[in-house]
Amino acid sequence: RLDAVGPEQAPVFGIVRSVELGSRTYRLEVYGPASPVLQELSAFDRMLFWIVLSLVALLLLASVLQSRFALQPLARLRAAMSAVEQGEADVIGSGFGPDLDPMARELDGLLKRNAQIVERARGHAADLAHALKKPLALLRSEADATRAVPADLVQRESASMARLIDRHLARAGSGAGDRRRIDVFQHVNALVDLMRQLHRARGIDWEMSVPEALSWRGEATDLEEMLGNLLDNAGKWASHQVRVTAVSTPAGIEVAVDDDGPGLSAEQRARATQRWQRFDESVPGTGLGLGITADIATTYEGEMALLESSLGGLRVVLNLPQ
Repeated sequence: RLDAVGPEQAPVFGIVRSVELGSRTYRLEVYGPASPVLQELSAFDRMLFWIVLSLVALLLLASVLQSRFALQPLARLRAAMSAVEQGEADVIGSGFGPDLDPMARELDGLLKRNAQIVERARGHAADLAHALKKPLALLRSEADATRAVPADLVQRESASMARLIDRHLARAGSGAGDRRRIDVFQHVNALVDLMRQLHRARGIDWEMSVPEALSWRGEATDLEEMLGNLLDNAGKWASHQVRVTAVSTPAGIEVAVDDDGPGLSAEQRARATQRWQRFDESVPGTGLGLGITADIATTYEGEMALLESSLGGLRVVLNLPQ
């Protein structure tokens, strides 16, 4: 008990017990000064207060530090994105921690894809402008020479320009839509049949070796553009034979087109994928086919290689990841 008072009204601490002796119950009370107990309790209260206050301060400090360190990767990511936006950097990079690095990689992939689309758009415009130069120059030359352009020439060159425009409009939309699984055998077979008709007068033997179950995930127009360019190029240069093979690889598919034509030297092969490269003006063409094919393959993170063929001519190998 602490409600009892002793001499001089000082608080005392008492212990009360009831004791039974025989048939009688006795009440025993023992008292002592309470000041030592009260001092200990007061000291404990003060100690508990400072302990709780210290814990609260430590928790607040830890929370501030945790927030500061936790937000540092976000601040670095924001700075990297700002640098890309202002043209000071081409990629965001990494080093933002395990939680943000995957997002940074996705953003870099998006930036790369966007840059490829812009570059392809510029290439389309340049290709179309270059391809239209020849028919326009021919029409202007005839007009300057005769002051009257023959109707059949206008019709032929207008049709040629219309085909060029349609082709480049189709290419402008390629690679931008949904990539779906494509039957490679079906497309190669259809293109080979078309090439047989286009190059029928030359009597070329078209050999095809493509598994019927072979497929690839991408845009059908892109596959047709790439294979059509390679097959048409081989048909123009081949002497007697063109061979098309396609196989599945761990990463995707590999398509090879061989011909028995004159082929290209190592120096010519190094320049052949550049736009408007023509090594023989007597053969019809614009010099764009191989460059266009290489550009489309790059859009899919693939690659095109020009090699010597076992047939004696040029071998073009196209590797396309899924």
